[in-house]
Amino acid sequence: YNTIMAQDLHIGQIPELRQFGKNLNQASIALNTLFNQLGNQMNRACGTWQDGQALRFMEEFRSSRADVEKMSRTMMEFSDYIQRYCQAAEAVQNVRM
Repeated sequence: YNTIMAQDLHIGQIPELRQFGKNLNQASIALNTLFNQLGNQMNRACGTWQDGQALRFMEEFRSSRADVEKMSRTMMEFSDYIQRYCQAAEAVQNVRM
């Protein structure tokens, strides 16, 4: 793990990688928040609407929610990994100095 990091990551890349991890974390939270808000709004606005196209959309939206949650979790997990990776890379670089 440390050997790979020392070869793959230069000291200048750590801040950019760390920022990417933070952005992934923020995007994951925003994605969940947005879909929750849209789902609640959809239920209020369209819940009694008996239009066929609206019903199809609502069903599709609900069924794709699991995919959105999975992507959000994946983003959060990778964000956490990036933060750990950057900490370990900085530790390796500090030892070399």
